[in-house]
Parts: sequence; structure tokens; C-alpha cells
Amino acid sequence: LFRSGASVSGSSDTSYVSGPVQKIGNTAFTFPLGDTLLSIGAYHPLSITAPIVNTDAFTAQYFAFNQTYGTNKDTTLESISNSEYWTINRTSGSSNNLNISLGWNKNNYDKKNYSKYQVTNWDGTKWLNLNRQAIIGDTVKGVVTSKSGINFNSGTIPLTIGKYKSLNVTYQKTDLSSNETNTGIIDLLAKDGFSPYHYHWSTGDTTSSISELAQGNYSVIVTDAIPDTVKLNISINTKIEWAQQNGISI
Repeated sequence: LFRSGASVSGSSDTSYVSGPVQKIGNTAFTFPLGDTLLSIGAYHPLSITAPIVNTDAFTAQYFAFNQTYGTNKDTTLESISNSEYWTINRTSGSSNNLNISLGWNKNNYDKKNYSKYQVTNWDGTKWLNLNRQAIIGDTVKGVVTSKSGINFNSGTIPLTIGKYKSLNVTYQKTDLSSNETNTGIIDLLAKDGFSPYHYHWSTGDTTSSISELAQGNYSVIVTDAIPDTVKLNISINTKIEWAQQNGISI
């Protein structure tokens, strides 16, 4: 039990709490969590931003095995961790919308793609993407912080690390008619990944759509905030049109 004003120092893979930890007070706090099931990389902290009331109490715990709440997930998530989860419960008080930080370590899943990590929470029917405010770390360990806050009115909140879907870019184009020279159009649609999106065309344009195009080849590199990168090569062509003369189709 950590009372109001208490702080933690010296937490590590060999110094942590395996089991529930309670914190009381209105200051930001990092729960020094871990699990003795792990022989290496046992430290997996959970942090919260500052509650409103000095008597608010929260209890958190870390589990080094797959959750059993469910597999349904937000459409923006590609996957969720199958190796660990956390829980947090507001046991007293009324504070809501606190941001959550989760610490990954050597046992976490798909660490080579850690740059896509997001904080997720189970809402009773699916894993929600809480989006991301910050991330720091590498393929060994690190911390990811949610952009959206948690509503604690529903009791115990299961949390885990998820991975958002990779950047996907599609396009539509308008080719030239046979009697036209500079009326081509290319429109891009970027989705998933991590916005904002940035566009770098071979024409020098930096928008998602370019127009007044002549026949020819155009390339574009689209990046998101990670940055994931998608490169496209698109051709603007002249459409073949059939005319009818003297009653004969040609």
C-alpha cells in the first residue's frame, strides 16, 4: 500500500511486486509491477496520471500469461498481446479519464514491431484502442502511454498492449480523353497506420490529391507518424475512344 505522497524508486527486473499494489492520493504514480513466473525481464510497470482527489485509491496487478476476456478487438488494431495483461481498479473515489502507461519487457509479443504498440483496454465486449500519446523504448523494453483516458466506473479494467494496423494506401485516377492534354487526376486514400499522413510526390506536391496531369508516370511516398512508408507508382494514360463516321463504327 502506497499512501498519499509516497513514491517508488529502484524498481527493476529483480525488484518489483508480484501481486496487487494499491496507491492512494492525487499524484501521478508508477505501480512497480512484475510476475515471479518470469525468470528474466520480470518488471512490467503500470503508470497513471494524477487523480483529482487526495483520497482516491487504485489497485493494479500484472499477469505474465495470456488474458481470457476475449479476442474481439477494435478495427484499428491488428493484434493484441498473447503473453501478458494488466488490471487496474479504482477502489475508492471518483477520478476518471486518467492516462495509462504500460511497460513491456523481454517476454512481450512481436517486439520487432514495438513502434506500432498501443495501449488497449477490454470494455466488456472488445479490446479498445486507446491511441497513443507517447512511446519510448526498443526491442528489449520500453513504455507506451495512452492518448485517451480510462473510465473507471465499470470496475476492474483489463489492459494489454496491442499493435495497430499497418499503413494502407489506395488510389483512384482519372485518365485523359483523346482530345485532352492536362486533365489527369490522382486521389489517394490513406488509412490505418498512425496519423498524420504525409505525401511526397514526384511532382513536388505534398497533398493527397494531384490534378492537371499530363500523360505519364507519377510516384508518391506516403508516410505516417511512426513512420511506416508506402510507395506507389501510378500511370496516367490517354483513353482510347471509338468514333462513328458515315454510319461505320471505327
